[in-house]
This record gives sequence, structure tokens and C-alpha cells, in this order.
Amino acid sequence: MKKAHSMPPQYQDKYTFSWKFWLWLIAALTVVLIVATLSTAWLFRKAQEENLSLSGISFSQLVIDFPRFFDKAVQELRSNISGDPLSQLIDRKLNEKPNWIRSFPAPADTGYLLLSGIDPEAKRSVVQLIRISDGKRLALWQPDWSAILDKGANLHFAFLRSFSALRTMHPLLLDDGDIIFNSNDVALIRLSPCSTKPVWVLNELMHHSNEIDENGLLWTPSFVHDGYSENPWLQERLSDDALAHVTTDGVVLEKRSFARILRNNGLEAMLMGMFGSSLKTDPLHLNQIQVALRDSRYWKRGDLLISARHRSSVFLYRPSSDKIIWYQTGPWMNQH
Repeated sequence: MKKAHSMPPQYQDKYTFSWKFWLWLIAALTVVLIVATLSTAWLFRKAQEENLSLSGISFSQLVIDFPRFFDKAVQELRSNISGDPLSQLIDRKLNEKPNWIRSFPAPADTGYLLLSGIDPEAKRSVVQLIRISDGKRLALWQPDWSAILDKGANLHFAFLRSFSALRTMHPLLLDDGDIIFNSNDVALIRLSPCSTKPVWVLNELMHHSNEIDENGLLWTPSFVHDGYSENPWLQERLSDDALAHVTTDGVVLEKRSFARILRNNGLEAMLMGMFGSSLKTDPLHLNQIQVALRDSRYWKRGDLLISARHRSSVFLYRPSSDKIIWYQTGPWMNQH
């Protein structure tokens, strides 16, 4: 029987070195690829958030700001692990200016403040009713996010993040003490001050303001796919803001494409004719629907005053006739 030959020691060393080198090289390239991918993703995400162009000076500014973006990403990751809502908090020292005057509480003010923000004790987003004259909290709504997620299919993305990332946005106080609010622009929720469990969760893409009309119904910005239905290329690329009419029981009565409303009223140029050869993917960005609760010289009861941030414009719209009665662009800019 022939004896098996073993590899000479000098070749064994070379083989071991080669194997370790290639393993190290693959690991290093993988890390570089991950960092590059995350960096690019954050740049594009920031550009989308701020509606910046990824060319010329805007892209250069994004590169300059990358350390800040990276720090924010680390804070969000730390927040998800620890449960502290760091990513939602703003450092007062970095934002306050020397000429700012602090005047809260304000004894002469007889009003109230419905405040959506972070509760430092609960480490969650809550809603408080505060009396401005003495700063006293009169009511607290503290959502049970687990119960909300159980009812809200569109919020199931939250399994990737901590509850500290979920927000109570644009709360509206009802006569019975309940509030209706948006959460991360992906659901509409009704909550009682007597329970942390939601009264209902509406799984619809709702965003920004919530307002009650003259009939006790809700108007809130939403999204549809009707504004460019005869043009699939535009329909696929352009955000289509809508006016959603919703009952306080969480039933959607109708959604009206505001792009379609503009086109029906001869204002298509405001959607397509203001960007040269470029395409604005979010041409309107509705952020306020204010309801006229009484007649006046300039409007009728039930008319809607609508703010479109990316048009720097406001519109007076009459739902009963589907007509834009009046509109103006500026002198305000990107109103929010």
C-alpha cells in the first residue's frame, strides 16, 4: 500500500496565507459595499425629504452634510435598541437663538394648547391638553402602540423599529374628549382619554391637518391614483394628493384627487408647467384643509381653503360645485 504524501510545510504556509488573504479581502470589500450602499441610501433619502436635486451644488451639499446624516442614523439605531426616542428630539441649544424670548406659561392667555410631543417619563409620543395661563396639564392621551399595531395593517412596518419611532401627529380634539390623529402618515386613529386602546384605526394613507366641517365630518389630506389615470407614465411617477372626507367613526366617504380638481379647473399648468424639463414627483404637497363654517362675503359655508406647499399657493375650493373660486401664489413661500 502506498503511503499518502503530505503537503510540504512551505506549501502549507503559502496555502494558509492565500486562504486567509482572500477571506480578509472578501470581508473588507463586503464592509465597503455595505457602507457605500448605506451612504448612498441616506443621501437619496435626505434629498427626498428636503426635495433637493441630486445634481450640482445640492448634491455637493448632501456630501458635506453626510457626517450629520450618519450621526442621525446612529441615533435612530440606538433609539430602536434602547427605546429612548432620541431620533425625535431636537437639541434646544442647537436651535435657539439669543434673541428668542421665553414666555410660557403666559398668565394673560386664556387659551389652551393641544400638544403632540415626547413624554420624557413614558418615552413615547403622547398628546397633552395644556392650560397656557399656568402650564398645567389637564388631559393626557397615551396610545397603546401594541394595540394600535394589532388593528393597523399599514403600521406593521413598525416591527423593524422601536415604538419610540411612532408619533401622534396633528391631533384634533372632539367634543366628547376623544382625539383623532395621524401616525407617521400611514394611519388615522381615534383615541379616548379614558383608555390607551384605540377606538378605531383607519388603515389609510393620511397626512398633515385634520379639520371638522360644518356637518361634523373630517377633512384630511390623503392620496389617490386618479389625477393622471389617462396617462400611466405620469400616474406611476407623480404623487397624487387627495382631499379625504371621513366620518368620526372612521369611515371614508370619498377621496377627491386635487390634481384632478386643478385640471378640471384649467390649472394643469400649476402641475406640469413650472419646472422646465424636470419632473417634480411631489408637485402639490397638501398640508392644510381649512373648512369655512359660515357664509361670508368671500366664501360659502362648506368651502375649503387648501394649502399646497410646493406651489407656495392657497386655493379656495367649493366641493358642492367642484370649482376653485380663488387662488393665489405667494408672497408666502413653502408655507407649512
